[in-house]
Amino acid sequence: MAKKLLIITIMTLTALYSTAQIDVHSHAITEPYLEFVKANLSRLYYDLAGAPTDAAIDALLTITTPDHLLYGSDYPYVANPVLVEGKKALEQRLAAHGLNPQDVFSDNAKRLFGEEIPFKESGERIVRLAEIEVEPSMLEEYLVFAREVGETSTKVEPGVLTLFSMQDKANPCKIYILEIYVDQAAYQSHIQTPHFKKYKEGTAKMVKSLKLIDTKPLVGLGKLVK
Repeated sequence: MAKKLLIITIMTLTALYSTAQIDVHSHAITEPYLEFVKANLSRLYYDLAGAPTDAAIDALLTITTPDHLLYGSDYPYVANPVLVEGKKALEQRLAAHGLNPQDVFSDNAKRLFGEEIPFKESGERIVRLAEIEVEPSMLEEYLVFAREVGETSTKVEPGVLTLFSMQDKANPCKIYILEIYVDQAAYQSHIQTPHFKKYKEGTAKMVKSLKLIDTKPLVGLGKLVK
């Protein structure tokens, strides 16, 4: 079956998103519909052709993950010298945002169409254990959020290797989450994603305490990150 693909430009994205916000403010559409729009925007692929600004890249990273950013040069409709200078400027902008330019210029597109391209690490892996205590009356609701963010993150973010949630048998309100990221840039990208923000905002009143423990692995990570 052929893969269905929709690549949207930044200008079109801005128009859609701004229109949705304006309609909400004028009560033309409901808030749940806006949430539906936001959720589906994260599944699209975005073309950085032209002259994307830092603000545009920041905006895209609030609604989707870095592996959904692509680059089309607009050749031959743009002169070669302009393309070369624009590509150099974009490389610097991507690096400043902790993104790998090669992913945006080629590897993300290759992955999209089924080619096996390993995610490149730019630093030391982040291995962390989160200890969370949840309000008893909100436990079941919290577990739904925890499962959703874990499944979505490992599915759509190449830089998230593991989000392994565990529940204390003696005290079910104690939750432990083993988090493994390929590097610091992957972690910073993760906390800007829509699904993480949904989890963080949705569970804010459910969590009684949170402790993050950064660790140093003593043995290989093995099958946890295959």
